[in-house]
Amino acid sequence: MISVIIPVYNVKPYLEKCLDSVVNQTYKELEIILVDDGSTDGSGKICDDYALNDPRIHVIHQVNKGLSVARNVGIEKAIGEWISFVDSDDWLELEMYETLYNIHLKYGGDIISCKPRMHCYSPQKLKDSERIVQMTGEEAIKELLTQKTVRFEVWNKLWHRKLIGNERFIVGQVSEDVHFDLLIFMKCKHFVHIEKSLYNYRVNRPGATNSTFKIKRLCVFDEFDSFISKYESKNKKLALVVATMGCSFAYNIYDEALRTNQVKETYTDLHKKFRLYYKKSKYGKLKPIKTKLIWVAFLNFPKMTVIIRNHILYK
Repeated sequence: MISVIIPVYNVKPYLEKCLDSVVNQTYKELEIILVDDGSTDGSGKICDDYALNDPRIHVIHQVNKGLSVARNVGIEKAIGEWISFVDSDDWLELEMYETLYNIHLKYGGDIISCKPRMHCYSPQKLKDSERIVQMTGEEAIKELLTQKTVRFEVWNKLWHRKLIGNERFIVGQVSEDVHFDLLIFMKCKHFVHIEKSLYNYRVNRPGATNSTFKIKRLCVFDEFDSFISKYESKNKKLALVVATMGCSFAYNIYDEALRTNQVKETYTDLHKKFRLYYKKSKYGKLKPIKTKLIWVAFLNFPKMTVIIRNHILYK
């Protein structure tokens, strides 16, 4: 059985499409856990209505506590051998769970993932294939450097319940997927990925955590710091990978801060973090020469580098 955990908070315009894509999956052995996280727009009633028509659906209503708490509540409730997370404004291809579960039956694996398709104003154009990629959890962490095969998000994957164990999402953290992925990937012996887009992710909808800058995102660096400190003595290659990720995160969040006119202290903190990870990453050793040059420029002229690069990219 697959336990599908769907946190729900004020997503009334999108919720029915999401739930229809789950209840109509070709793989039927599902437990669907809807955690209504204090919705005020009628989303909770939609959850209840769907539960009346499908005995696989269980609805939990709670006061608003945030995405991490809602996911953790779902994990505690789940009884399935496999766990899946779905954002309630997204939707799945109807064969997603059947495809991923059949991949497990054929190849094994503790984590099974697929490609996501991003939807902003129009669907992202991707070349799909049936290509299967197999790796260890540690190799999957290294793949996160490019995020071409493996991505940080938790929603495009099946997670074996035993692998999750007692691990949970950090409460109050915006980039909660980073902490969760790094912990679980390190425990994973066999990661299997299919190069097929089966999860549809809605980008930049009003009110979504990806649509506005949040200062809480900076706490993600606590996770990078902790991971590097833990592994730089016993697994230097892995610590190098995570330090390189830290550089990328610091640069990208700096870019977002600049585009949303954040206060000066935010830029200072982000640039300070970048300098720290840049040194620990051995000056971008794992990155291609183009990225290395951008990072050198950013190290010395952060604001100017981001502005010029964005002008070249988006002119």
